[in-house]
Amino acid sequence: MKYAKYGFVLSIVVGALGIVGSFKMPKSFGRTHFIVGYPHTKQERGGTRHDQASTTSAHRSSHSRSVSADQLTHEAGVHRVLFSPDDDLQQALITLIANEKESLKMAIFMITTKEIINALIAAHERGVKVTVLTDNMCVRDRWSKIDLLKKAGITVYEYVPEKAQNRLMNDLMHNKFVIFADTLDHTPLVWTGSFNFTRSAQLCNQENAVILNDAAAVAKFTQQFKRLKKRSKRLV
Repeated sequence: MKYAKYGFVLSIVVGALGIVGSFKMPKSFGRTHFIVGYPHTKQERGGTRHDQASTTSAHRSSHSRSVSADQLTHEAGVHRVLFSPDDDLQQALITLIANEKESLKMAIFMITTKEIINALIAAHERGVKVTVLTDNMCVRDRWSKIDLLKKAGITVYEYVPEKAQNRLMNDLMHNKFVIFADTLDHTPLVWTGSFNFTRSAQLCNQENAVILNDAAAVAKFTQQFKRLKKRSKRLV
């Protein structure tokens, strides 16, 4: 089967239900994905990922749609769907963080962008309870900004593969979601999708983010966050 050979991404939205899934690695992997720990790796089309990010940034900044706070509020269900480079995903996320009043729980595979780190630290300093759970690869990656969160006193958990059920070889905590308790229109929200909080994801990749304000969805993500904490060790 052609799709099984080259991999696919399936995206279905039915009412308030969004399903995003993927499997297999296409031969083009590296041109569309951030290769953790190897920013110098040459891509098939030539040049480094760092070079591509630099040459793309000017184009991205002039073409990405700004997302206002008003646009991030909607009726219950699928709150909003965003795509980069068409939408400025990073700024949308920072807007939600900046408007959080109570707490946020973040499960993120990789976080390297200083702007998001600064937004999390600012939230922590104004009294928001911030909890970040990340993969052990992120903790050890040379581009990671996790140490800045730890120094600021933010609670950080490192996913430990040995504690996960049904452990597979080289398994990852590959989630990218944030649970907001009280942001913008004073309702809980979940941010999820393909978007890692990295420079490559912001400047180079085709990514998506889905914002949910359905109570059942928020409860499911909250339950899963608790499970992930049990499979992780607390660093701060």
